Amino acid sequence: MKTITLWNSKGEPERIEPPPYSWSDWHVGEPLSPRDSAIFSGMKTLLGSSVQSSKLLAENVNITKEISLSNSRVFILRVVPFYDGSEWEKRKFESEVEVMSLLAPHSPDSIAVPKVYHSTTTKDYGYMVIEKLPGCIVLNCYGLLSAGAKENATKTFASMMLWLFRFVVPGGKIGSISPDGCGASTLMPRISIKEYSPDTIFDTLEQYIESLVELARAFRLKHEDSETYAVTCINLDRLLHLLRNGALLQGLEDKPHLLRSALKHDDLLRPFNVLLDPESGNVSGIVDWEHHSVLPAVLVAEYPCWLIYDGCFDLEFVDPPPSSKLKQNSTLQKFWVGGVEECRHYRVLYDNFVKAKDPEYYDCLIKGRNLRAALGWLSPAEVDPGCERLGMWLDATFGPKTV
Repeated sequence: MKTITLWNSKGEPERIEPPPYSWSDWHVGEPLSPRDSAIFSGMKTLLGSSVQSSKLLAENVNITKEISLSNSRVFILRVVPFYDGSEWEKRKFESEVEVMSLLAPHSPDSIAVPKVYHSTTTKDYGYMVIEKLPGCIVLNCYGLLSAGAKENATKTFASMMLWLFRFVVPGGKIGSISPDGCGASTLMPRISIKEYSPDTIFDTLEQYIESLVELARAFRLKHEDSETYAVTCINLDRLLHLLRNGALLQGLEDKPHLLRSALKHDDLLRPFNVLLDPESGNVSGIVDWEHHSVLPAVLVAEYPCWLIYDGCFDLEFVDPPPSSKLKQNSTLQKFWVGGVEECRHYRVLYDNFVKAKDPEYYDCLIKGRNLRAALGWLSPAEVDPGCERLGMWLDATFGPKTV
């Protein structure tokens, strides 16, 4: 199998086997589960052609399959389970359909958002048939690109972000896109993983950040022992103190362009949801829109995921502090798609490109850097027992006396 080069937490390159494109293939004539048989029969009725083959692209939460029809057309089928008939899961599904339906007709020709051809729900599942976009996920192809193609990847990602930055969305508050039942889009409480999803729409950035901190606190209470959780609370309280004394939001006052509403794909920090042309390096599509938010613009401007080496991605904060007494704390197994110096070079290219195209985006990118990094530490995907690595970052960024 072809290997790819990734960089480890010591800043060293490693050869890694990439995840397969398909975890399981099926071809017509082979046995099918009763559920797949019913789904494929429905696809024939809906699309007017029978399913000849399928590839299983993901099934960890939602089931995602590439289906090829007898008329040679290819689609992506997403099956979203509604556990115990969950209304929250159903709202999340409807939100993803709505945001793609809102964006796809207006997306630039060179940077596609998948078109939704059909969606429906039952008591137990949501089904959507969407366009299959060309390209390869960043993780599997970025390291194989030429220098010129990497420059193209940087610039076309910037163009996509600038387009999203100016896309008109329901504004004035913080939440996720939702259908209003009358053919238009509105806002609903922000969708993240279930334990991190608030139950309200927020009026202010301060309310939103306080909610993220408290959701992180509640999440860790369920997953940490009492000693670890006590340290977590100390570090989360430090972050709240920086919010309330103004240090975290310094420089954002009286600047409307930093706080106006803009749309953010919340999973663009993962190198699985951006597709690149494996030859030119151009961004060819953005997929997996189930987690998205309408946020203040200062939180929306961001570097490409494959270039980020700050916040919880900073090599300086990969290890817990030497003084740590938490038994389960250990060095993280993290990988980066590019090396430190190369990524710094392309971040400068990104800076110069967006500054020339949209100075307000550039201002959001620079002035929001610490704020975005701070919120990145609160992600449920970030393994940080006791939030000790967050504490190290707070020391380095704001000084040790933050309470």
